[in-house]
Amino acid sequence: MQTTVTPEWECEVRKRMKILGVKNYTVLAEKTGYSESTVRKYMCGCYTNDNPRVGIEQALGMR
Repeated sequence: MQTTVTPEWECEVRKRMKILGVKNYTVLAEKTGYSESTVRKYMCGCYTNDNPRVGIEQALGMR
Protein backbone atom coordinates (compact mmCIF):
# COMPACT_ATOMS: atom_id res chain seq x y z
CA MET A 1 0.00 0.00 0.00
CA GLN A 2 1.24 3.46 -0.88
CA THR A 3 0.72 6.46 1.39
CA THR A 4 -1.86 9.15 0.63
CA VAL A 5 0.58 12.05 0.81
CA THR A 6 -0.54 14.60 -1.77
CA PRO A 7 1.30 17.77 -2.80
CA GLU A 8 -1.48 19.82 -1.20
CA TRP A 9 -1.20 17.98 2.13
CA GLU A 10 2.59 18.25 2.10
CA CYS A 11 2.32 21.99 1.41
CA GLU A 12 -0.06 22.41 4.36
CA VAL A 13 2.33 20.47 6.62
CA ARG A 14 5.25 22.69 5.59
CA LYS A 15 3.16 25.83 6.07
CA ARG A 16 2.12 24.80 9.57
CA MET A 17 5.66 23.77 10.45
CA LYS A 18 6.81 27.27 9.54
CA ILE A 19 3.99 28.97 11.47
CA LEU A 20 4.60 26.86 14.58
CA GLY A 21 8.39 27.18 14.41
CA VAL A 22 8.94 23.48 13.77
CA LYS A 23 12.29 23.90 12.04
CA ASN A 24 12.84 20.42 10.65
CA TYR A 25 11.73 16.80 10.60
CA THR A 26 13.76 16.06 13.73
CA VAL A 27 11.60 18.46 15.74
CA LEU A 28 8.44 17.22 14.04
CA ALA A 29 9.41 13.64 14.89
CA GLU A 30 9.85 14.60 18.56
CA LYS A 31 6.35 16.08 18.56
CA THR A 32 4.78 13.02 16.92
CA GLY A 33 6.57 10.29 18.84
CA TYR A 34 7.77 8.73 15.59
CA SER A 35 11.40 8.48 14.60
CA GLU A 36 12.89 11.06 12.28
CA SER A 37 13.42 8.29 9.75
CA THR A 38 9.72 7.40 9.80
CA VAL A 39 8.66 11.03 9.37
CA ARG A 40 11.09 11.53 6.48
CA LYS A 41 9.97 8.34 4.73
CA TYR A 42 6.32 9.25 5.19
CA MET A 43 6.76 12.79 3.90
CA CYS A 44 8.47 11.59 0.73
CA GLY A 45 5.77 8.96 0.14
CA CYS A 46 8.16 6.07 0.78
CA TYR A 47 6.34 4.66 3.79
CA THR A 48 4.18 1.55 3.56
CA ASN A 49 1.08 2.91 5.34
CA ASP A 50 -0.58 6.09 6.58
CA ASN A 51 -0.11 5.52 10.33
CA PRO A 52 2.25 8.51 10.81
CA ARG A 53 -0.24 10.89 9.21
CA VAL A 54 -2.42 11.13 12.33
CA GLY A 55 0.55 11.98 14.56
CA ILE A 56 1.83 14.59 12.13
CA GLU A 57 -1.59 16.20 11.80
CA GLN A 58 -2.12 16.23 15.57
CA ALA A 59 1.32 17.70 16.23
CA LEU A 60 0.61 20.51 13.77
CA GLY A 61 -2.98 21.21 14.81
CA MET A 62 -4.49 19.89 11.62
CA ARG A 63 -6.92 17.64 13.54
